[in-house]
Amino acid sequence: MATMFAKLVSLAYSPRYLLTTNTATMCLIYGTGDVIVQLVDSHRQPPYTTNIDWKRVFRVGAIGMLHGPMNHFWYGFLDRAALRGSQRVIVAKKVASDLAASPAFAVAFVTGLTLLEGNSIREALLEYKQKFIQIFTLDACVWPPAQAINFWLVPPAFRVLFVSAVVLVYSGLFSAIRHDDHEPVLEVL
Repeated sequence: MATMFAKLVSLAYSPRYLLTTNTATMCLIYGTGDVIVQLVDSHRQPPYTTNIDWKRVFRVGAIGMLHGPMNHFWYGFLDRAALRGSQRVIVAKKVASDLAASPAFAVAFVTGLTLLEGNSIREALLEYKQKFIQIFTLDACVWPPAQAINFWLVPPAFRVLFVSAVVLVYSGLFSAIRHDDHEPVLEVL
């Protein structure tokens, strides 16, 4: 049984199937993160029900169809980039590049969800603008340390898998920000 599992993992993370594996992993993790958020939210206020909005879970999970390939190709690009310096300097450059790219990933998440909910691109961009500070603060707290570990210790084929594990927590927090209907503390112009 263990040998069969090892063969399956080896095949799934081979160059031939890596994009598919990364995409499927992101879909599953995003959906799972949203289920966790809904369960936590349902137990914070009466009537303490555990009704899950499965359409919402599907929509959040479907964003993995976008983010899986984005992550796959982004990490491939960073690994092929001709970055110079010691390993520490290269990791620092990759972490900085990743943080600089985080708004593109966040706008894809918010826009994708807003469109899947039947709203317009204009509404999606307005929502992103309103929640930018919260989203970027979350990105700045989570991704630099996570990506330092990722770029320093994780083999390239497993980088999206590692990110997916971090995304389990991150997507829950991101989904909570995304589905928070309260006015943001700071208005972004």
